Amino acid sequence: MIKREMAGYYMDFYAALLTEKQREVLALYVQEDLTLSEIAEDAKVTRQGVHDVIRRALEKLESYENHLGMVEKHYNLRKKAAVLEEELSKETLRPQSLKALEALLKELEE
Repeated sequence: MIKREMAGYYMDFYAALLTEKQREVLALYVQEDLTLSEIAEDAKVTRQGVHDVIRRALEKLESYENHLGMVEKHYNLRKKAAVLEEELSKETLRPQSLKALEALLKELEE
């Protein structure tokens, strides 16, 4: 099962593909850092019920990433952008080229 940290990244890309209940419970678990017991108490369900919802949601997120690879692609693009930015800092470019490349880097970071 994926860890909370990775679940946050996966949620950024795939949360819309989960059910509303899965999104809500997973957001409390991942983003709000609540325990299973705290979520269960708030939702008036059992701790096991919360665990099952989270487990199924995390399995779905992992499956989406395994099939689509959007998080990995995004991560790789950000790494390439960082390398490009480092290289650009060493070069003297025309102002128009520099402006265009900086706009591209900014877009990649968003």
